[in-house]
Amino acid sequence: MSVKADASDRLIRTFGIVVNRAPAGLMTYGEFADQLGIAAQGTGPFLTPLLRWCRLNGLPPLPIIVVEKATGRPAGGDYDAATMDAETERVRKHDWSAVTKPTHDELLSLRRAPDFAAR
Repeated sequence: MSVKADASDRLIRTFGIVVNRAPAGLMTYGEFADQLGIAAQGTGPFLTPLLRWCRLNGLPPLPIIVVEKATGRPAGGDYDAATMDAETERVRKHDWSAVTKPTHDELLSLRRAPDFAAR
């Protein structure tokens, strides 16, 4: 499998990994990275498009449950600290089984949109 194909597969697997963990709560970047088969420092290109997709579709910010081990908080994502706990709870309680998962093309287009600012 080529590096490009491998990254493409990982991009679409991101949704399933995080959705499967959502009811249980938080997971660390290291746990997420291990499941995706990447280094913990390389999670942004996979989680950011998912966050953008959630925002575009009016869904709770699914990647908010992926956090730094030391702080228990996400490292990025432009989350509002005042509502972070409430948003995390919304992610945990949301019926993700009723959500049609994003397509590879949707996530890829959002990955390529560095100035995306929709909330």
